Amino acid sequence: MLTTQKALEEINRLTDLLLRASEAYYNSGEVLMEDEEFDLMLGQLASLESQFPELARPDSPNKNVGTPTKSDFKKSKHQTPMLSLENLSTPEELAQWGEQVEKKLDGLVPLFCCEAKLDGLSMSVIFEKGRLVRAVTRGNGEVGDEVTENVKTIKSLPHQLKEPLDLELRGEVVMSWAEFEKNRAQFPDQVIKNPRNFAAGSLRLKDPALVKKRGLDILLYDLVTPGFKEEHQANLILLEGLDLPVNPFRELCHNLDEVLAFCQKTEALRDQMAFKIDGVVIKINHLEQRARLGRTQKSPVWARAWKFRPQRKLTRLLGIENSLGRTGVLTPVALVEPVDIDGTEVRRASLHNYKEVVDRLHLHEKDWVFLEKGGDIIPKVVSIDLTQRLPDAQAYAKPQACPSCQGPLTHAQKSGSKPKEDGTIEYEIDQRCTNARCPAQLLAKIEHFVSKKAMDVSSLGAKMVELLMQKGFVAQIDDLFRLKAHRAELEAIKGLGDISVAKFLNALETAKTQPLDRLIIGLGINNVGERAAKTLALFCKDLNHFKGLSLAELESIPEFGPVMVQSVLDWTKAPENQDLLLRLTNLGVNPEPLARPQNQPFKGKSVCITGTLSKKRSDWKFQLEQLGFKTVEAVSAKTDYLLAGEEAGSKLKKAQQLNIPILSEKDMNELIESGPTL
Repeated sequence: MLTTQKALEEINRLTDLLLRASEAYYNSGEVLMEDEEFDLMLGQLASLESQFPELARPDSPNKNVGTPTKSDFKKSKHQTPMLSLENLSTPEELAQWGEQVEKKLDGLVPLFCCEAKLDGLSMSVIFEKGRLVRAVTRGNGEVGDEVTENVKTIKSLPHQLKEPLDLELRGEVVMSWAEFEKNRAQFPDQVIKNPRNFAAGSLRLKDPALVKKRGLDILLYDLVTPGFKEEHQANLILLEGLDLPVNPFRELCHNLDEVLAFCQKTEALRDQMAFKIDGVVIKINHLEQRARLGRTQKSPVWARAWKFRPQRKLTRLLGIENSLGRTGVLTPVALVEPVDIDGTEVRRASLHNYKEVVDRLHLHEKDWVFLEKGGDIIPKVVSIDLTQRLPDAQAYAKPQACPSCQGPLTHAQKSGSKPKEDGTIEYEIDQRCTNARCPAQLLAKIEHFVSKKAMDVSSLGAKMVELLMQKGFVAQIDDLFRLKAHRAELEAIKGLGDISVAKFLNALETAKTQPLDRLIIGLGINNVGERAAKTLALFCKDLNHFKGLSLAELESIPEFGPVMVQSVLDWTKAPENQDLLLRLTNLGVNPEPLARPQNQPFKGKSVCITGTLSKKRSDWKFQLEQLGFKTVEAVSAKTDYLLAGEEAGSKLKKAQQLNIPILSEKDMNELIESGPTL
């Protein structure tokens, strides 16, 4: 049984976590936790608040909708509040809601309009006299961000109706799977997690021309303005008759059995949908019945959301195992009593990092934990059952020593970050072992170096590398290229033989002349992925040039921000890395330079630069000319863009008179990412 003090601590912890996640979700589209985790924690908070009502906070997410908006967009008050929906996930919960509805309707028989729940951004769309005049995000349910010009870029949404009607509509801004894949192909090195995140980020761009390139869509699901049809389904048909894009994934159900069948059918077809869906919205169809049922502080009684959930299982935590990767980052893994999830026996589950263990989950020894398959693949711990915690259970703490070499663990300063005004320094979340000779790190580094996306020595798999290290033939990366001197000894190892040894020795010889970008990937520089490695390799004449890169050179490379610049500089200036590159060169490693591509995406486009910018104008000029831009000194009708910094003068005024697109540095970076506007 929880004490009052422990309950207060848990209520405060859960409330703070949920508020942070909600703020990120509604204000930036960033997902700090998946819906299932959020709902589970919200339920735990509700349970604690019901047991200890005097401890519930006024800002509890169980009492409020959304979160206050914190963007630069104009704020707009909703004519009708945008409420959230309570969730259902089992037939029993559906039946309980049905009983509640039946009791309140007192003999009236409801019909249910069931609609696929789109995973997008809720939007209020206003037409006045048939003209689209305003589009506002949900925000906190009362006030949202006005994003009208960006929503107007959606092709399926007309700007003028066939009739001069005043309408307040609700819909979901979404991105189809097809458009999502197009965008991912266009931005291969960006972490674009899902269509919703990318759609949210797109709606917050300042340039509607860039938004238009992203291929957003909208599907309407409600007519809020009274005085039209008496039934919800009839109103949706009316909207379709006005050529408005209405959610087509819907069905009218006569009872809860049909509702449940629709939910199950929709879940089975979710992977075939054009848009990402995460459940079914169940609504009372008749508007007068809705009025009788009413609403709570944050949710309508007349509607519920049936959420699709990955299978979740409860099991006991046996302990935490710590492992190290090539960068020295410590990763905790939960060891659990075996449990079956979707036909797979699970004994281990991801915990991500010790901030997750200590701060979010607040794990104790022998806790009962809820497991899910992340993305239906990787088992992860999503929450704990507080009611089953042992009274004397000890909380897990962050380890202080590396599990491999027993050296100290640290939190490194974030690469490229600078002390804040108050003198505080921003550190990484992950704990890291900084011992360059840590055995676990060395093994992971060598495995990465020979991997397919790096030096591609396919015949040297993880087990082979581990064997070579155990036998003492390899202790660091350059030892790989000394293996041919031990050919006879290698062939004598049981399980290898002439053919296997010849295969990986030949592959290592071929690897010596792999393209420069593959070597850079293999070196495992923090924050440098495949695209950044290729950019570096295109910039550098050869390996010697790469070794001696200066700060000024790195800052002049297109797409390289402060974090990436600092990461490369830190790596290349470290004496041990300079020694490694020298040893590799002496062993015959001579990577091929990359030829510069002839295709320049902005060839034929002109840009004028004016005002005070955050980096040198010469650096901007170099970057833009590398991308094909022609930089001009004066603004004319033939100028395609004006890059304007602070205190821009006459050039800015002339660009405004000529309706030439005016871009801030942020806008220009986004244009570079998305490609030229057609």
